[in-house]
Amino acid sequence: MIVNRSLRSICNLCNSVHACVLEAGRAKLLNGRIQDRLSLSISQTNFDEILHGISLYTFQFTLYTNNKVHPTVYFLCLLARRRRRGNILLFGNTGPTSMSDSSPRKTALSTVGHLVRRGIPLLVLGGVLVTAYYYFEHEDGHAPAHDAGPSHPTDPIPVSVFPPKFETIPLGGKFLGQTEASQVIEVRARVPGHIVQRNFQEGQLVQQGAKLFQIDSRPYEVELLQAQASLARAEAILNQAEVSKRRQETLEQRKATSQQALDAAQSDFQVAMAEVQLQKARIEAAKLQLQYTTIESPVTGRIGQVLTDVGNYISAGGGDPLVTIRKVDPIYVRFPITEHEMLKFRRQVSEGDVFAPPTEDLELEITLADGTIYPYHGRINFQDVQIDQNTGTMVVRGSVPNTNGDLMPGQFIHTTVLGPKRLNVIRVPQVAVRQTPTGASVYVINNDQKVETRPVELGDWSDGDTWIIESGLHEGDKVIVDRLMMLRPGMPVVPSQG
Repeated sequence: MIVNRSLRSICNLCNSVHACVLEAGRAKLLNGRIQDRLSLSISQTNFDEILHGISLYTFQFTLYTNNKVHPTVYFLCLLARRRRRGNILLFGNTGPTSMSDSSPRKTALSTVGHLVRRGIPLLVLGGVLVTAYYYFEHEDGHAPAHDAGPSHPTDPIPVSVFPPKFETIPLGGKFLGQTEASQVIEVRARVPGHIVQRNFQEGQLVQQGAKLFQIDSRPYEVELLQAQASLARAEAILNQAEVSKRRQETLEQRKATSQQALDAAQSDFQVAMAEVQLQKARIEAAKLQLQYTTIESPVTGRIGQVLTDVGNYISAGGGDPLVTIRKVDPIYVRFPITEHEMLKFRRQVSEGDVFAPPTEDLELEITLADGTIYPYHGRINFQDVQIDQNTGTMVVRGSVPNTNGDLMPGQFIHTTVLGPKRLNVIRVPQVAVRQTPTGASVYVINNDQKVETRPVELGDWSDGDTWIIESGLHEGDKVIVDRLMMLRPGMPVVPSQG
């Protein structure tokens, strides 16, 4: 009420000043000699800053409220803006008035100057009052949105609401992991020799039993022939020993030989038999050595870069491998679980908040780096038995089918453990959550059908567009999901199902 009366007083003053200015203008037009008689100089005082402030305020007020400005106020604003560019007079040059000027004209112009000088402080006061009125009328400090709300502030605002309820949802633990080969085989030579042939291309998929390298086999073929010859010689000696043994046995029956000769014949026969067995074993060893000159793939997998190629002499056993083969079907995925996550999961299971099937029934869903879901699910086949003291994590490993070879060792993937479920969970849409310096909150409708602020504790992000609410909401609450920017606590609203 006080502000309204002040505004009316300012308008009346502006009307008076405006009338005097118009009257002075008409007197100036009727008598050209009036110029340079009386001037109102704006001196280098704080009036410059006052008028400039009024100018800025007036244009801002007009911008925010779309109200029309009184002509005299607009005139003073223009004066302030021009005054900032240089010293300017309202009605002529500064100087003493001529003694020949008539008293009525002098009195009229003096009245104009008097009113203007008194009007400037009042206009400043009026600006302060208008600012105060505008501020208390809109406490948020912003201009009213003419089309955003109802025509009357007391009218209930229609809003959409979301009724939270208890749900059972997948626990959805997602972990950053990496793929690795289920087997890594370093291919080495079993016999020494020169490599004379390579039968694969680097990087290709090779089948189990495929021939990879060929070592020069000629020395081993010779060894086999020597072993075979030694066997033939041993067999001939065995036959001679057998004949000698039988002769001595016949003579012994006739008492025509000594026991010593019989024993020697039997001993020679047994030695000959052992020599035959030895030579047979040497033949098998020679055959095996000859077989080892052909190096085959022990598993089906991807073959890596060749480290020793054709023409090189290789030793048996130690040293660098010839090549490495990685078995990629199935492929393993390895991901760490922090100690905190493990303890939290076990606590939730023990308290009945989470249902978890046996470990062997847990499945793994793989999300690739480009966001696509791998079409095959895996299963957990290993959990580490200790916590890594350096990282504070426990390693979990799963086996995933990779028939088409789409996954390669070393890929970074996201692994989601399927099977565990969270019980009695409340979720709300992301748009309903307000993030403030004091924490997260939502707007709910109370029993009086008015807006109420409800602080909440946020949990995990769920399904890409909802928040899990750990505390602060109950089943049956009415959570407002739209028009949040125009709502304030205590405002009446009309709910509708969102």
